[in-house]
Amino acid sequence: MNYQELKQQFEQDFNPKKVKQLASYMRNQFEFYGYHTPQRRAIYHNFLLEEKKKQRIDWTLLNQAWADPHREMQYFVCDYLIAMQKHLSFA
Repeated sequence: MNYQELKQQFEQDFNPKKVKQLASYMRNQFEFYGYHTPQRRAIYHNFLLEEKKKQRIDWTLLNQAWADPHREMQYFVCDYLIAMQKHLSFA
């Protein structure tokens, strides 16, 4: 999965009502797609399983996702790094 595919997955079930709720909860500091944690994680769960098998971190994807203005993308980066923590090093 690349950044564009991930973005398309999030945009598929965009929920404007939840967007307002989540943005308000975070004091309108971030844009949202309108997903709560279980739905958000379900979108990329299988992708993370495949990434673990590769045993290589895709830093380009992470940098693009982190730069995205939507908070769910930043949560994705955190979940990705937690899933791949065995493969992180100072080098």
